[in-house]
Amino acid sequence: MQENRSDNTLNTARVVKFQSSSTQTLKDFVGKGDRNDFHRFKLTGRSSFNLVLKGLQANADVQLGQDRNRNGKLDTQETISRSTRQGTRSERIETTLDRGTYFIRVFPGSRSADTNYTLNLTATQLTPTSNTSQSQVFRDPVDGKQQWKTTVFRWDASQGDQPPNNVFAGNLNNPQAIGQINLGSNVRSDGKNGINFNWGMGAANGDANRLPVDYFAVRATTQVEFDGTSHLFRVNGDDGFQILAKHKGTNEQYFITPEKQWIQAFDAPYEVEYTLPAGQYDLTFNYYEATEAANLDFSWQKSAIQPDPISSSPSPNPTSSNQSSSPFPSPSPAPSDKPSSSQMGSSLWDNPLYYYPLTSKYGQRTYWNGSQWVSGFHRGIDIGTGDETPAVEAARKGTVTEAAIGWNGGYGNLVTIDHGDGLETRYAHLSSIAVKVGDRVDTSTVIGSVGSTGNSTGNHLHFEIRVDGEDKNPEEFISFA
Repeated sequence: MQENRSDNTLNTARVVKFQSSSTQTLKDFVGKGDRNDFHRFKLTGRSSFNLVLKGLQANADVQLGQDRNRNGKLDTQETISRSTRQGTRSERIETTLDRGTYFIRVFPGSRSADTNYTLNLTATQLTPTSNTSQSQVFRDPVDGKQQWKTTVFRWDASQGDQPPNNVFAGNLNNPQAIGQINLGSNVRSDGKNGINFNWGMGAANGDANRLPVDYFAVRATTQVEFDGTSHLFRVNGDDGFQILAKHKGTNEQYFITPEKQWIQAFDAPYEVEYTLPAGQYDLTFNYYEATEAANLDFSWQKSAIQPDPISSSPSPNPTSSNQSSSPFPSPSPAPSDKPSSSQMGSSLWDNPLYYYPLTSKYGQRTYWNGSQWVSGFHRGIDIGTGDETPAVEAARKGTVTEAAIGWNGGYGNLVTIDHGDGLETRYAHLSSIAVKVGDRVDTSTVIGSVGSTGNSTGNHLHFEIRVDGEDKNPEEFISFA
């Protein structure tokens, strides 16, 4: 059998589709010039899984796992099972798997081993247990004035890629309701109003004993006082969310995100400016998770530019839109001596990553997030590098103001550089960072290396330019040809 390198990475893994309990048979080759074969499959329910690797002329091994941190490889802690038997005998993995996306890696047992192989895969969905009866619905204590009172619901993958509109009907009286949990304070650890959680591949609050890890939805509510001025609501999360508010005095409901629509913001945050009449509110976010990672970064604050405050009297039609989904319209600029992008001079700017293609432009886009097609506004540009992780250089002279390792709202490992005059650049999803806060940099300074950290499906640089906090199209400043 000939070498086939098209399936040598997680991002190019061959897709396996199971139908009922039928066995899928795959045949391929691994060896000196073809070091890895990856196969991807998705389970829609808890299943009994069986794998047999056979037909070997030389030693080969097999690994089963999930790319939970989405870094484009199966790390040690992400391995579910791995064959250990040496030689050419058949190797087997038998286990029970929950709903989710999984990867199989077949690789030679030594550097000099060339072998054809046959892979037999079987997944039989287990009979689900009956829904929790209402007598079993639990209610954890919550202070609704300062904490997020949250009801968790099941939903069925057969209903589609997103929960139905009536998923929250009846709250705890809904037969799909599992229980009420406390998601903690409505003031985050960074001092912002909102909530920030990352449950990874696990259940809400890490409570896998009582709650599902996939195909669940939550409705979380807390009490908030709004003063009638405009506020900026900012959300980044996986999979989908909605934001609404109910005036406690009038019971009028306001849809901060479009009514009956799930919003998705895996990469760049979703932002919306909204003005609520002054008063006490039950502020609610609805959130759902299908499979894989579960995370949400939600906050709100007063807008920088304020219209005249509106009174506590609700508008005649509070559900009509006074919103503007990201990016929201900007007011006409006042006269300023600040240079425009065309005046700044190309000699001051440089491409942070030469010789690689622009794979996603600034603006509205539809893209594949690793499991489905989603739409959203892209606040920067992406430069793809395939399997490579080259060095990234600063795009302009400046001072590093952020060099952050971690999730960072989906940006992953992130470097931010202040260039003065309100100019700022951001470099996201880095595999490593080579600078620290306070460092002075220029266009020859390596600030890190391309990677796939944060909310990313493959190696690329996400690059943003901001002027006075507002994102701009980087192609107005730099040529990426």
